[in-house]
Parts: sequence; structure tokens; C-alpha cells
Amino acid sequence: MKPFVFFFLGFLTAFSGYGQVSGEINGDTPFKDRLYLGGGMDFAIDDYRFLIGASPSLGVMMTNSTSVGTGMTYQYYKLRLYNEQTNVYGYRFFLRQNIFRQIFAYTEYENLSYKSDIFNTNSPRIWDSAMYIGGGYYTPINERAGFLMLALYDLLHKPQEYGSPLSFRAGLTYSFF
Repeated sequence: MKPFVFFFLGFLTAFSGYGQVSGEINGDTPFKDRLYLGGGMDFAIDDYRFLIGASPSLGVMMTNSTSVGTGMTYQYYKLRLYNEQTNVYGYRFFLRQNIFRQIFAYTEYENLSYKSDIFNTNSPRIWDSAMYIGGGYYTPINERAGFLMLALYDLLHKPQEYGSPLSFRAGLTYSFF
């Protein structure tokens, strides 16, 4: 089987929300109207691995241009050739600042836990942090939904453990309130 990787554009990681709150935010805007949900779904499969995951998020618009939020991540990862598997889980916090109507700056702290050696059943779990900075572009679909793209750089990148410090994301946002 040729390597095949499918990445589901769900509500990816901490997609904060220009357009998540209709109208202007002011002192009279109820807190529940400032909230938005997001998140992500991952799926990858090829000759060597299988991965499925979810990353729900909750954000709040603090002002018309600033939002903050938190989220969690869970991934099931299996190395198919070796029949080894592990669970990855963790949390993140993010801050988003709209610069222009559709352009924004973004930062995220993420902390994930996983087995230090997937081939050793007695290996301890370790926590690994990432500190992303970057920006993105948002385009509204309607009053409550939109599509966005982000380009991020991990300031805590470990070249000996990971390929690239760059992370590119795309996804949808939607306000349920």
C-alpha cells in the first residue's frame, strides 16, 4: 500500500474566533455570548502507522480583537509494523490578537504526555511542551462560522526528536451560542 495520510479538517486545535461573536463586544455583552467552541480531529494511516485523535477547545472573546482559551488533546497512535501502541494526551492555552479584520497573531502553549519509549511497556510517560507563535488568516462563511489557516513556529522545538518546528493548520470555527 502506498503511504496514505488523510488529515481531517475538523475544528483544529485552538481555533479562536474572529466572527465567533456576532456584533460588537461591550460591557453589556453576556459572558455566554462571548464563548465559542472549536477543536480538531486527526486521522492518519499508511504502511507504518495509524493515528486518530480529537482536540476540543473553548475560547472567550475578551474584547473585539482579543480572545483567550484552553483545550485538550487525545490521540491514539499505533505503529502497525510492530503492533505497538500508545495514547497521547494533554492540554493547551492560547491567545489570539486580531491585527486586521481577517489577519491575526496567535500564540499557544501545549503540554502533551506520552510514553518515552513505545517499544518498552514499562517506559515512563513524559510531558513535552511546545510554545507556538505565528499568525493566521480567517475568512467568514456566515455570521457564526468561518475557515482559517495558521502558520506557527515552535520556540521549544527539539530538532533531535521532531522533524520541523513549523506547524501548518487549517480548520473551521463555529459558535454554538
